[in-house]
Amino acid sequence: MSTPKLRVSMQTQAGLGTFSKWTHRFMDVAEMVASWSKDEFTKVGAVIVDDEKRIISTGFNGFPIGVDDEVPERHERPTKYFFFEHAERNALNFANVDVAGMTMVVNCFPCADCMRGVLQNGITTVLCPEPDRTRPDRFASCNAAYDMAMDKGISLVEYSK
Repeated sequence: MSTPKLRVSMQTQAGLGTFSKWTHRFMDVAEMVASWSKDEFTKVGAVIVDDEKRIISTGFNGFPIGVDDEVPERHERPTKYFFFEHAERNALNFANVDVAGMTMVVNCFPCADCMRGVLQNGITTVLCPEPDRTRPDRFASCNAAYDMAMDKGISLVEYSK
């Protein structure tokens, strides 16, 4: 069996000019929100911002509202995958306005499930780091997310400090 290949190719900072102080601030917010996650291994934060540089919604990977997150077994792989909602989906779910045309800033490349939510809600730009190339188990999901974003015309912008 051959090693899976990651075929994601994102717009880079060089292609878009220097990131603004606001871009760095929003990624800092995503990182701070990620720190709220009770997941011991993966801490993801997402921020949805509008064209006026206002934060519309935030989300981190965590349990759905009302689900007991104090049960240790629910934090272990593979069981945790049934219980944790992803940061991007939480940011979309908690937005109290239509987010069509807005930007999502996330500290991790979105999986296919999250990208479907991004597309369905009309987000037009996703600013995130390049996918983690040390995780071949995620390549298929990242590739599918990338393909969907390209089909829809979403602008995927690689963030690097």
